[in-house]
Amino acid sequence: MTKLAKLLARNKRLAYFLIIIIEAIALGIALAHFNITSSFVRIFLVVFLATFTYLFVYTSPLYLAKKPRDEFNEKCNPEPFLHIIEELLSYKISEVERTELLINYSAVLGDMGEFQKAYEILSGINIDKKAGTPNFNKAIYYNNLAYCCYLLGDNAAADIWCEKMLQIYRDIPQGKIKKMITDAVLISSAEKSYRNGDYSGAMLLVNQAELKHTRIKVNAALLRAQIYLKAENIENTKKELDYVISNGNKCYDVVRAKKILSEIE
Repeated sequence: MTKLAKLLARNKRLAYFLIIIIEAIALGIALAHFNITSSFVRIFLVVFLATFTYLFVYTSPLYLAKKPRDEFNEKCNPEPFLHIIEELLSYKISEVERTELLINYSAVLGDMGEFQKAYEILSGINIDKKAGTPNFNKAIYYNNLAYCCYLLGDNAAADIWCEKMLQIYRDIPQGKIKKMITDAVLISSAEKSYRNGDYSGAMLLVNQAELKHTRIKVNAALLRAQIYLKAENIENTKKELDYVISNGNKCYDVVRAKKILSEIE
């Protein structure tokens, strides 16, 4: 199934038309065999097959990315997701798809500690001039940009991008799509508060997040550790850092956690 998905993802347009032609021939034979003359039934079957085929072909990249994305989120192993994104970027894809992949690519690089490279990729995307880019992706883009800037020490720029993310997030209608990025928005907002010395506000924002998967739990634990450290609560600092080290696997947060731990012991 993976080989088929890669073949479809690599040649989506050609695959779609070839499958449609085969289906049209098969449908014509079936209609003649069963003597189906109703125009409504014929139109319905044509529309159904065309829609089904379109979804089958054009969602092949999502199928390929699902398992690596899950491993990234649940096991904090970014490498498989990085590799599949690199492969998908080598295919002939639309500008919207390329932009979405690059945004995900920057997130993976950031979690691997390659903040400068992630920042350079994001800086090369003029997201507001990318026609067809949904607000969901724009919010993630500015979230990733803010994260890179914070880790590169440019807090002023990070605050600007974080505020831009919040503006876009507020305009997204309530529903499943908005809920999917709420945790990331809360953690970024908490990071902004922390960097600006509002430690109680930062902790409040972190604690509002539902933290649906391990990777975001690790992000939150590291931020809580830093907040506790500012309050000189060493016991809770170590507890949060231990969680990061035990569960962060190959994510760079583990390196950061070990560094903080070594400084307080």
